[in-house]
Amino acid sequence: MEENTDILIEGHTDATGSEDYNLQLSQRRAQPVADNSTAEGRQENRRVEIAIIANDKLKKAAEEKTE
Repeated sequence: MEENTDILIEGHTDATGSEDYNLQLSQRRAQPVADNSTAEGRQENRRVEIAIIANDKLKKAAEEKTE
């Protein structure tokens, strides 16, 4: 892995399943982005998001190159 970048992976689900299971799951995951009362909304909530982000070291190096 490149030492100048951070990788963030987030998993999300919908609200189907038992209330106890979903409460535990939601405590480990982010909130929904769509309405969980419709099939379409639940489909949008089931997703994996991946972000590759320059860390502070790489940002500083880029700033120094532009000065």
